[in-house]
Amino acid sequence: MAACASGPRTFLKRGFIPPPRIAVLPLTNQTDHPDGPEIVRAWFDLLLAEQRGYRTIPLEKIDENLKKMGIQKPEQLEGIPTRHLGALLSAEALVYGELIEFVETPSRLTKERKVQARFTMLDTETGEPLWEAEGVGTTSKYSPQNTERAESFTSNLALPEKAMNSPLKPEIWAMIKSLLQNLPNAK
Repeated sequence: MAACASGPRTFLKRGFIPPPRIAVLPLTNQTDHPDGPEIVRAWFDLLLAEQRGYRTIPLEKIDENLKKMGIQKPEQLEGIPTRHLGALLSAEALVYGELIEFVETPSRLTKERKVQARFTMLDTETGEPLWEAEGVGTTSKYSPQNTERAESFTSNLALPEKAMNSPLKPEIWAMIKSLLQNLPNAK
């Protein structure tokens, strides 16, 4: 009935056929970063469409329709039948996500950055899982010779991220690429 793709925590339904339209739902947040889930959701939606060719429902339209239902938090999606959500959002598949880690840990000698998330795609008619994957993106900078210069450089790197409202972008992209590698292209 199902086949596991390579790698841990990755699943792809046997005979998987890319759904015509996908709704990427708001992510639940297991981190302390209040904006992390929306940032990761936006990049996931973009890369799902651009790199894998999936047709996604605009996030603004999804959020607008969920608000009409009185859904303000991702946790409120639990228990709502996929068929009902699929009809409301005009989607044949729903992607649920959970942001597990979204951290930047500076120390005197290193700066470690990590993003980890899990996504599950469900068929709206049956509620069956079509695809599931967990991805991690990390970087670590180490410079014992010139710690002051390294700290200045890495803090300057954070400025464009803040200006673009997208912290940890390289780690997000690495994480999404790792989890999408086992999802077939739509086109």
